[in-house]
Amino acid sequence: MEWRKIGLVLFLAIALVLIGVWAKGYYSKKVFYVEGVKYSKVVESGSGVDRIQGVHSAVGRPLYVHSYDEEKRVEMGGEQYEIRPNDPKTGHSTSYDVLYPDGKKYRVELFGERNGNLFHTMNRGKW
Repeated sequence: MEWRKIGLVLFLAIALVLIGVWAKGYYSKKVFYVEGVKYSKVVESGSGVDRIQGVHSAVGRPLYVHSYDEEKRVEMGGEQYEIRPNDPKTGHSTSYDVLYPDGKKYRVELFGERNGNLFHTMNRGKW
Protein backbone atom coordinates (compact mmCIF):
# COMPACT_ATOMS: atom_id res chain seq x y z
CA MET A 1 0.00 0.00 0.00
CA GLU A 2 2.85 2.38 0.84
CA TRP A 3 4.49 1.78 -2.56
CA ARG A 4 1.30 2.83 -4.33
CA LYS A 5 1.34 6.21 -2.58
CA ILE A 6 5.01 6.76 -3.39
CA GLY A 7 4.41 5.73 -7.02
CA LEU A 8 1.42 8.06 -7.31
CA VAL A 9 3.35 11.01 -5.87
CA LEU A 10 6.29 10.29 -8.17
CA PHE A 11 3.97 10.03 -11.19
CA LEU A 12 2.28 13.35 -10.33
CA ALA A 13 5.65 15.07 -9.85
CA ILE A 14 6.89 13.86 -13.24
CA ALA A 15 3.62 14.89 -14.89
CA LEU A 16 3.87 18.39 -13.39
CA VAL A 17 7.46 18.80 -14.61
CA LEU A 18 6.50 17.71 -18.14
CA ILE A 19 3.50 20.05 -18.20
CA GLY A 20 5.70 22.91 -16.97
CA VAL A 21 8.29 22.33 -19.69
CA TRP A 22 5.59 22.16 -22.37
CA ALA A 23 3.79 25.27 -21.07
CA LYS A 24 6.96 27.35 -20.97
CA GLY A 25 7.70 26.62 -24.61
CA TYR A 26 4.10 27.10 -25.69
CA TYR A 27 3.30 30.31 -23.84
CA SER A 28 6.64 32.08 -24.27
CA LYS A 29 6.58 31.95 -28.09
CA LYS A 30 5.45 35.23 -29.68
CA VAL A 31 2.90 34.80 -32.46
CA PHE A 32 0.76 37.10 -34.60
CA TYR A 33 -1.85 36.71 -37.31
CA VAL A 34 -1.77 37.89 -40.94
CA GLU A 35 -4.81 37.19 -43.10
CA GLY A 36 -6.01 34.64 -40.55
CA VAL A 37 -2.75 32.64 -40.56
CA LYS A 38 -0.77 32.25 -37.32
CA TYR A 39 2.92 33.22 -37.70
CA SER A 40 6.03 33.11 -35.51
CA LYS A 41 9.72 33.88 -36.05
CA VAL A 42 11.75 30.85 -37.12
CA VAL A 43 15.10 32.36 -38.11
CA GLU A 44 16.81 35.46 -36.79
CA SER A 45 19.87 36.35 -38.78
CA GLY A 46 22.59 38.78 -37.81
CA SER A 47 22.19 40.63 -41.10
CA GLY A 48 18.94 42.32 -40.06
CA VAL A 49 16.62 39.93 -41.93
CA ASP A 50 14.24 37.73 -39.95
CA ARG A 51 12.34 34.84 -41.56
CA ILE A 52 8.84 34.36 -40.20
CA GLN A 53 6.88 31.24 -41.10
CA GLY A 54 3.33 30.12 -40.52
CA VAL A 55 3.04 28.01 -37.38
CA HIS A 56 1.70 25.19 -39.54
CA SER A 57 4.40 25.46 -42.21
CA ALA A 58 2.13 24.23 -45.01
CA VAL A 59 -0.18 27.20 -44.38
CA GLY A 60 0.61 30.75 -45.39
CA ARG A 61 3.53 32.32 -47.20
CA PRO A 62 6.80 33.01 -45.41
CA LEU A 63 7.40 36.62 -44.36
CA TYR A 64 10.75 38.34 -44.30
CA VAL A 65 11.37 41.36 -42.08
CA HIS A 66 14.24 43.65 -43.08
CA SER A 67 15.27 45.92 -40.20
CA TYR A 68 16.87 49.28 -40.84
CA ASP A 69 17.67 52.20 -38.52
CA GLU A 70 14.33 53.98 -38.57
CA GLU A 71 12.10 51.66 -40.56
CA LYS A 72 11.31 48.06 -41.34
CA ARG A 73 10.33 46.37 -44.55
CA VAL A 74 8.08 43.34 -44.56
CA GLU A 75 8.31 41.16 -47.65
CA MET A 76 5.34 38.91 -48.30
CA GLY A 77 4.68 37.11 -51.55
CA GLY A 78 7.21 39.21 -53.46
CA GLU A 79 5.65 42.50 -52.33
CA GLN A 80 7.32 44.89 -49.88
CA TYR A 81 5.55 46.91 -47.21
CA GLU A 82 7.43 49.72 -45.44
CA ILE A 83 6.78 50.44 -41.77
CA ARG A 84 7.94 53.78 -40.36
CA PRO A 85 7.50 54.99 -36.78
CA ASN A 86 5.92 58.43 -36.44
CA ASP A 87 8.23 59.29 -33.55
CA PRO A 88 11.63 57.77 -34.48
CA LYS A 89 13.56 59.96 -32.01
CA THR A 90 12.31 58.14 -28.91
CA GLY A 91 12.82 54.62 -30.24
CA HIS A 92 9.28 53.76 -29.09
CA SER A 93 6.29 54.90 -31.09
CA THR A 94 2.58 54.52 -30.51
CA SER A 95 1.77 55.01 -34.19
CA TYR A 96 3.33 53.88 -37.45
CA ASP A 97 2.84 54.58 -41.14
CA VAL A 98 2.53 51.48 -43.35
CA LEU A 99 3.22 52.05 -47.04
CA TYR A 100 1.73 49.44 -49.35
CA PRO A 101 3.30 48.45 -52.70
CA ASP A 102 0.50 50.21 -54.60
CA GLY A 103 1.37 53.52 -52.88
CA LYS A 104 -1.45 53.58 -50.32
CA LYS A 105 -0.47 54.73 -46.87
CA TYR A 106 -2.16 53.71 -43.63
CA ARG A 107 -1.58 54.84 -40.08
CA VAL A 108 -1.44 52.09 -37.45
CA GLU A 109 -1.93 53.10 -33.82
CA LEU A 110 -1.52 51.28 -30.54
CA PHE A 111 -4.90 50.75 -28.89
CA GLY A 112 -4.80 50.21 -25.16
CA GLU A 113 -1.77 50.16 -22.91
CA ARG A 114 -2.03 46.59 -21.68
CA ASN A 115 -3.14 44.44 -24.60
CA GLY A 116 -0.92 46.00 -27.29
CA ASN A 117 -3.44 45.65 -30.12
CA LEU A 118 -2.79 47.66 -33.27
CA PHE A 119 -5.55 49.24 -35.33
CA HIS A 120 -5.27 51.08 -38.62
CA THR A 121 -6.95 54.27 -39.73
CA MET A 122 -8.09 54.80 -43.27
CA ASN A 123 -7.32 57.85 -45.40
CA ARG A 124 -9.52 60.27 -43.46
CA GLY A 125 -8.78 59.01 -39.99
CA LYS A 126 -11.67 56.51 -39.85
CA TRP A 127 -11.13 53.12 -38.22
